[in-house]
Amino acid sequence: MVDWTFQMRKVFGYFRLYGFKRSIVKFVGRRRNRFLNYFSWFIKAPSIRADISVIGCGQFSFSTICFFLYQNLGNRFLEAYDPDLSKSESMKRFWKFRDHTNDADHLIANPDCTYVYIASNHSTHLAYAERALAAGKRVHIEKPLCTNFDSLAVLKKLVQEYGYRMTAGYNRPYAPAILAAVPLIGRNSPLMIQAHVHGHKIPMDHWYRAPEEGTRICGNTGHWIDLAVYLWNAKGSLGVEFEIQIIPADPDNPDDNYTLCIRNQSGELLTLSMFSLQEPVLGIHEILHLHQENLNVTIQDYRFMEIQTPYEWSRRSFNVKDVGHEKCLLQLVRHQIRDWSELCVSTELTLHIAQMVVNRDFNKKVSIQH
Repeated sequence: MVDWTFQMRKVFGYFRLYGFKRSIVKFVGRRRNRFLNYFSWFIKAPSIRADISVIGCGQFSFSTICFFLYQNLGNRFLEAYDPDLSKSESMKRFWKFRDHTNDADHLIANPDCTYVYIASNHSTHLAYAERALAAGKRVHIEKPLCTNFDSLAVLKKLVQEYGYRMTAGYNRPYAPAILAAVPLIGRNSPLMIQAHVHGHKIPMDHWYRAPEEGTRICGNTGHWIDLAVYLWNAKGSLGVEFEIQIIPADPDNPDDNYTLCIRNQSGELLTLSMFSLQEPVLGIHEILHLHQENLNVTIQDYRFMEIQTPYEWSRRSFNVKDVGHEKCLLQLVRHQIRDWSELCVSTELTLHIAQMVVNRDFNKKVSIQH
């Protein structure tokens, strides 16, 4: 039997985390049924300026990309593409895209299209991006940027040629809690980063686990690898030499339930513990600690932030859980592009760790130039 008391507590928990409107959009995006018609009344028809198209119409595109673009820009949705035509049709119907298509090249070739947001299967991100950039579009590539070292070489070539009109979907550096913490970090003291993450429980036949998709390291762990690279680079201590260690609970399934440790050449550590023994009730839950000699910052699920120094203690609250998606997605239309050399370092580190998982090689030293 359905425990309706629990279900209602879960619904109200989502309202507290994400606000009413986004919680409804998340719900509708999961269901993709008659609720589309009930809740799309607040979506206006496309404006005269419809210039944004989306490749990949899964839950992330539906409830995050479209939501934040609509909130900030109004309805500028042009075309939606997904190999599963039912997904692109349902996204078109709810968000009132001008059209949907079963041909990505048709979407890219549309002369009215200026911006392309790519959130397809991980292994396809770069191929779509390459075609869209060559066609003159401005392109946002969701994480991961690539899933193997051959595609990393392609990424670096694209960055050299088109970096001024492409952005990446690593969002945690844009979270309000992170933006508030960065000015507090001193440049002369080592920065230790600890992340404790309760992630989704993904079945063994989930598409994330297909060999070409880069394991859960590319799909999930890359977020916190990228955040560490961003923070170390911001304080000027990133370096080029890294020592990596993975301790899996089950060596035969090493990208679930593990601890990852990265040491940079400045003697700073990222320690990430990722557990997925049970599906989290309200989505991914994480606690982040940033520790220096005279600073300790604790960020709890991006809703609460505690700051301790030798002279003060303070606590901040944020209205909703904000992991930085909004500012990250708006980079492309606002022409505010993050440093691509930093993103290439975090991508290369992520690929090395994914390779370690595949090879069951849990200790490695790497050198990454940037």
